[in-house]
Amino acid sequence: MYSSDLALMSNLFSKRNVEGLVKEFKRKYPNMHFFSRDVEDYPGMIEEMIDLNLKGWVLNSGDGGTHLFLSALYNRYEPSDERIPPLFVLPAGTINVHASMVGHRGVLFSNPQDIMERIIGLKYMENGELDSVRKPLLCVDDGVETRVGCTVANGAVSKYFEEYINDPGFWNAVGQVGKRSSVFVLRELFRQRYEEYFPLRDMSFSLDERVVSDDFHGFAAYAMPFGIVGFHLPHTGEGVQVLATDFGGRRKFIRHFVEGVTGKGFTFEVNGSAENVVIGNAGKYVFDGELWVPRDGANLEISVVEPLYGVL
Repeated sequence: MYSSDLALMSNLFSKRNVEGLVKEFKRKYPNMHFFSRDVEDYPGMIEEMIDLNLKGWVLNSGDGGTHLFLSALYNRYEPSDERIPPLFVLPAGTINVHASMVGHRGVLFSNPQDIMERIIGLKYMENGELDSVRKPLLCVDDGVETRVGCTVANGAVSKYFEEYINDPGFWNAVGQVGKRSSVFVLRELFRQRYEEYFPLRDMSFSLDERVVSDDFHGFAAYAMPFGIVGFHLPHTGEGVQVLATDFGGRRKFIRHFVEGVTGKGFTFEVNGSAENVVIGNAGKYVFDGELWVPRDGANLEISVVEPLYGVL
């Protein structure tokens, strides 16, 4: 493939990506089309990228930046829109769940430059297009905005994330997830008596309009099976996979959550898939590593979209 057939979209606020990777890519691939804008300017940027009629778009960002770009894209265009070429995701963040889930083998240990070389080296098929595949992503409507991403949406650790935002030292006290497993982090939270940061809310769940329960306390939702930082989450069908439980006390809450997602002795009361999931009284939730607050009184409505990704 020619570098002039590609657009590279970078997170404007990531100095590592903009000042490091982009500088290197501009030196090595001067004919590539480079974009880096504020989030508010994403709609106009996407229109410019579409007008170029390129073979592929490369996302040079971590999970959070990728989510913001995809949300801007799919709030305005359908995934089936033929003007949108296959997407490629570089492992340019810290954990790179998104890049890992869409099929970049060994992405957690790969160099973004290596992935870019693989993209440039791709061959066109007989019809002049690139080999591609559709992958399911979560789409979450919280009454404020419709957010599109690829990782887990969960209501189990929102208070922890809130504390982390207010005091980054909180994160350092328990070890970075990128360096230690999530199981270790949760155990450290428990040991340091931070269990009060885990919420116990009475949530209601509806799967494809079938009411499951109205007194559950924690949930996780995701679009495809994956394993990351110590958690291995299976997917039992198509659509949104939902895990939920009516944890007892806080000690059980933490222990059951860890055991449930690692498959060690605990079974979630809700463990199934649906095309549409509605969660009532969810409160603050974590999606793509960011903390979000639903509109007052709004449900979380979760479904799946399937963008086109280039095959590496």
